[in-house]
Amino acid sequence: MLPRSANILTILLTTLSFSDALPRPESQFHQLSSRINRRATQSDYVSYAVAGINLMQANWYSASTGLYAGAWWNSANVVTMLADFQEHFPSYVGPTTALVFPTTLAQAQSTFPGFLNRFYDDELWWALAWIKVYDVTGQQQYLSMAASIFEDAKASWGTPPCGGLW
Repeated sequence: MLPRSANILTILLTTLSFSDALPRPESQFHQLSSRINRRATQSDYVSYAVAGINLMQANWYSASTGLYAGAWWNSANVVTMLADFQEHFPSYVGPTTALVFPTTLAQAQSTFPGFLNRFYDDELWWALAWIKVYDVTGQQQYLSMAASIFEDAKASWGTPPCGGLW
């Protein structure tokens, strides 16, 4: 298991470099020299993203915690990324997000109920994640959670700094 401080984005970018993870037909595995002068297509980028998402799901997502590699605020960033990808390519990630969004909403709260931990930058990463999930699903529970998180962070305005707010 990776340490809690592992940067999920770094993990994703690292996994994209492993050619064995890319979903390509056998006919596309040929000499690199034949692909050097070819520009990547949208399909290439979608394939790379899907491969990275699949590796993250298989290796770092825990349905029992709703988190990636046990990382708290980093998992909020992954949820946001999944929602961003779903917005543009829903058929490629829909089965994954249909599991991740509700599971994470339910399970991750066992770590910090209501996604509140008094580190307001952490909380606001979750607020942004749930807003984006609401945008792509239209399901009110995600927007309600985002609003609740924001209200907690908003209550700290004007107090000494904690987690990025003054």
